[in-house]
Amino acid sequence: MKNLWQRSCDGERARLIRLHAAVAAVCLMWYALAAAGLGCPFRLITGIDCPTCGTTHALFALLCGDVRGYLSWQPFALPLAAAVWALFHCRIKPVTFLAAGIFVLNFIFWIVRLI
Repeated sequence: MKNLWQRSCDGERARLIRLHAAVAAVCLMWYALAAAGLGCPFRLITGIDCPTCGTTHALFALLCGDVRGYLSWQPFALPLAAAVWALFHCRIKPVTFLAAGIFVLNFIFWIVRLI
């Protein structure tokens, strides 16, 4: 006999709940590091900006209507956010390939920005 949790969270719903809980845990960990003054763990370890550095600032600038600020912080912020959402919520192969392409383009942009 299944308990209430198992009955209400079978299959796809359970996967999405676990996924969102994991994302929330990572966000809380990231916030705790920032609040402690440590900042980005990637930058703390390597001393260089991570591939998604500036994404939060860029999205905030875009929400405020500052397109120039968005482009100066991280021009791939919006496509990256859409790609992450699509990877978690869409199971169609073309969407997966498109998201992978966005990640590759962002990685290339990161390498060029470092040089």
